[in-house]
Amino acid sequence: MRLNNKVAIVTGGASGIGEACVRRFHDEGAYVVVADMSEQAGDALASALDRATFYKLDVRRGILMQQMMVDIVDKYGRIDILVNNAGIDVESDELADGDEDVWHQIYAVNQQGTMLGMKYALQHMRKQGYGAILNMASAAGLVAFPGRPAYAASKAAVIQLSKVAAIENGEYNIRVNALCPGAVRTPILEAVIARAESPTEKRAAVEAMNPLPGIISVEAIASAALFLVSDEAEFISGAALPVDGGYTAR
Repeated sequence: MRLNNKVAIVTGGASGIGEACVRRFHDEGAYVVVADMSEQAGDALASALDRATFYKLDVRRGILMQQMMVDIVDKYGRIDILVNNAGIDVESDELADGDEDVWHQIYAVNQQGTMLGMKYALQHMRKQGYGAILNMASAAGLVAFPGRPAYAASKAAVIQLSKVAAIENGEYNIRVNALCPGAVRTPILEAVIARAESPTEKRAAVEAMNPLPGIISVEAIASAALFLVSDEAEFISGAALPVDGGYTAR
């Protein structure tokens, strides 16, 4: 097993990409902490797995993030892996017409939540002398996404923050990477398609975005995440890996 007896935290772990990571890490032998705002979904997922724990968490609040890390170390003795997956994508306008409150809302979760997760996990990982952190960014952080300035900027910030953290913590044997998914088949994407004037045409447009056919599965993202947090990637740090069907290669 690739994560045998590792202790892994996945924020936003109750659904979508986060849930897929939780299940994949668990299948590979990890003890997994499902950290999420949704108590019902998170507790149900953790209860269905024999080596999982649910922790209710608002990633925007540093004091809660700090306490979670302390509680996990008290329970398991260490933190081997952190996946900062919690994120939102609120519908927004072009920059000139954008709502400042929406901007701050997106940044509070996507950028600040990632920063807080790293900050408080790193304090324990530095003492341990090892650790692996994976931050869920986006293809939107690598190339411009007109009409979604706040989301794109927040994910670009996650990528740059990951690179800085990789350099700052290499001497402690801590690896930090970013994963950059394209359009992934999640409940959020399905809701966007359903709200379209023509859901059939919208789905076809999403499927045609990438050189590779189809919509990316959450399992494909979880497989890439597994590789980056495993010992197989022992010399990969500071990377921003696209899993986007070739979208950013255009």
